[in-house]
Amino acid sequence: PPRGGLEEMVWYKPPGPDKRHWAYTVTRWVHMSGLVDIQKHLLDNAAEIAKLERAFGRHPSRALGSSLKSMHKIHSRLEAEFREAAAVGQVDVVTYRLFDGRQPTMAFVGRAMESFQTLYAVLYSAVVSARPRDTAHLSLEVIQQSSFEFSYAYSGSLGFVFTMPNDRLLTGETRLDKAMDHLFTMATCSTTDEIKNFAKQFGLAPVRAIYDWANALCASGAGADLKWEKDESTKGSLLLQPAQIRALSELIAQTSDFEVDENTFPGVLLGFDSKTLM
Repeated sequence: PPRGGLEEMVWYKPPGPDKRHWAYTVTRWVHMSGLVDIQKHLLDNAAEIAKLERAFGRHPSRALGSSLKSMHKIHSRLEAEFREAAAVGQVDVVTYRLFDGRQPTMAFVGRAMESFQTLYAVLYSAVVSARPRDTAHLSLEVIQQSSFEFSYAYSGSLGFVFTMPNDRLLTGETRLDKAMDHLFTMATCSTTDEIKNFAKQFGLAPVRAIYDWANALCASGAGADLKWEKDESTKGSLLLQPAQIRALSELIAQTSDFEVDENTFPGVLLGFDSKTLM
């Protein structure tokens, strides 16, 4: 049957050994393009909801209430389409919501985001290298592979939705999967022995990173609600109340047997011995 221009481009398979990969690549590009379009609609929709909520707060009316209800329905439909497109495009969806705590400032939100990203990247680096990491110096490749991409923010709450391309395997988990699993497990440690075991397996850098993340949240007395979705289903979730985050921070502070200071010194590299390079 006849197809549109876009569909014909997807279905076309040029001759040659790469024809299977070409069709898959173009199909994935089309779905990723659709994901960006839905993301834009979600951002526009959130802006309209915020505008209507302000207007309703000043002058409540049945008409404004009805408009708000309709916009929320559209938002729910767009979120469902977003997750469907993400699954087809092999993209994981991570939601990160902050709750309770004092009135959030830009500095607090930025630190809460940055410290979580650093924690995940350092853990991912330890998984990739299959050895403990005592410093948080990361390669450009690791940073690119483990970076969360902002998609949209929740309306009416301090919540954010991020995406991350992640391959699908027939069996087992990807290294990105394993890093997130370890992050969720580490965040729920309740004894010093568990913290020490993590330090032995993954190094001091991930323990220091989760300590920094917990302290960033403690500074504002906030809790964290995380959800990791893969193929439109929940792969993992983490709900930390403010009291749990404080307990985690105190637990790590009590566990440290020794610490590593990271210092950067300017200089000129004259040479190195590759036999002793770690």
